[in-house]
Amino acid sequence: MKIEDEWKKAEEKADFTAYTTYINKYPKSKYSDQAEIKRKEIFENTEPDVPTIKINSNLSVDVKWNSVNGADSYKVVRSNEKNCILKNSNYQTVKDKTCTDWPNSLKNPVYYKIIAIRDSNDSKPSKIVFVSLKSSEGGKKCQICGEKSIGSCHLRGIYVCSSHDTFTSKEGKSWRCP
Repeated sequence: MKIEDEWKKAEEKADFTAYTTYINKYPKSKYSDQAEIKRKEIFENTEPDVPTIKINSNLSVDVKWNSVNGADSYKVVRSNEKNCILKNSNYQTVKDKTCTDWPNSLKNPVYYKIIAIRDSNDSKPSKIVFVSLKSSEGGKKCQICGEKSIGSCHLRGIYVCSSHDTFTSKEGKSWRCP
């Protein structure tokens, strides 16, 4: 197949993978620069899927998301503001599609979004998700999962169920609550 035919085929598909395949197959063709420009545009206009979040017994937060085609790494943006403005937010750059975060407090909502990175280019940000402790309903419910509470954890100042009555700190120290 001719280079021109392969280029037309990549343009018809017009996706990140098609342009990547073309560049890998014909790195010095007259269309390779164009393919790279289109691949960059596609990446920068990609919005990562909404991340999933889970509070752990130690009040850390697991943040997980699906990979973005072409991403080298990801920014996990955390904010106490709903709009998650990057300039006023904390973020960490990770290579994986998962991150454990240690927010200062979960008594108020903590907001997260994901931005994929390829070279020095950022994708669009994902939709924002938030996590916070649940209502204890007067001490009757676990504030991590909402199950029946077995008592208050004086170390964390929250009500917990039998599944969340052990606290393991970031440093690895353990206490039994209730």
